[in-house]
Formats: sequence, C-alpha cells, structure tokens
Amino acid sequence: MTKYNMQKVKISELCIEYRFGPNIDKLTSDRVLASYQHLLAQLDLDALSINDIVPTYTTIAIHFNTASPLFQRPHYLDELIQDANQTEPEEEVQTFKIEVDYCGEDLAHVCHKLKLSKQDFIDLHANRPYTIALLGFRPYFPYLLGLDNKLILPRRETPRTEVIKGAVAIAAGQTGIYSEASPGGWHIVGYTDFDGFEKLHPGDTILITEKDNNVD
Repeated sequence: MTKYNMQKVKISELCIEYRFGPNIDKLTSDRVLASYQHLLAQLDLDALSINDIVPTYTTIAIHFNTASPLFQRPHYLDELIQDANQTEPEEEVQTFKIEVDYCGEDLAHVCHKLKLSKQDFIDLHANRPYTIALLGFRPYFPYLLGLDNKLILPRRETPRTEVIKGAVAIAAGQTGIYSEASPGGWHIVGYTDFDGFEKLHPGDTILITEKDNNVD
C-alpha cells in the first residue's frame, strides 16, 4: 500500500478527528475502515481512557477522558493510523445475507425517475455486496456503499415522519436499512425481515438478494 494524506483536527479538548478525504467513495471508506480496525486491534481502550472510536465515511473521531495518557503522547495515534496503511486489517469481516422484498412504496417513482423497469432496478440493486461504511442516525442503521451508479438519486424532497423497521431505501449513492421505526427521507424500495442489526459492524459486508415470494 502507498501512504495517503490525512488531516488531524482537534475537535475539543477530549476529541481528535482524523480526516481521510473530502469525498464519500469506497477508496476513502476502505482507508477509514482499515485504520478503524487497526486501532481496535492495537489499542487498550481502558488503559488509554478512550471512551469511543467512531468511524464515518471520511473520518475517525476518537473520544477520551481527562485521565488519558494520550495527552503526554500526542503523536501516538498518528503513528498507529499510518501503520494501518502498511498492514492488512487484523479483523475478519463478517458477511450477512439479507433478503429484500422489492415492494417499497417509492419503487415505482424511483423507476420512473431512473427510466428503469422494476426488474431492471432489482437486477442492478440485488445480488451484489455492499460494505457497511458506518452505523449511525439510529442505533445500528447501516450506511452501505456499493450502489450501482445507475441508481443514484437525491433524498426525497419531503421526508416521512415515520418509516417502519426493515425498510430498505436508497439516497445519494447509498443504500440504508432502517433498524427501527423512525423519520426518514430516503426512497423506500423494499423491506426485509432481517433482525440482526446489533451484530453489524463497520467494514462488514451485506449481500442483498431478492426475496423469493413463491416459496411455500
């Protein structure tokens, strides 16, 4: 691997953020996740008084408390993140297969906007792996990278006040799966019975397949 540039930003006295790039893309996400997994494998969070390590699409935020020895070792985390660029990820990623019933209330509108038939949409969206770039918005809500470029749409102009758990939706080049009922502004294209959201971690793979409604 070649080294890449990143920016270290002091968010507060108790939070440091590392920024890996300005754009949401798989290359940047892979760098973030490799560094995140390396930090989890190498750091003793209790000994360093680290409260949390939070990856996003383009950043890693590290939250610690006032007892942390990191105050005396300001470059320790920098060195570990640079090491991650030279090392294979220590943690094995998991793969989850999620069946989707493509019956979402926005699917017809999405197909019209994209000039695709329903089957064309399913062929482009299903039977492909997605990477969990981060969990957020709601507990265990997975933001998934890997959406086909032909399926990119902005968010809905008017968000819904409630989207039910299990809704599978797309927006802004991403797929998301609602882990609980909540407001939401993504285009709902289907639903899943998957209920293992608490098992998901950033970097894991989700394989989306179409549910066979003809099974007895």
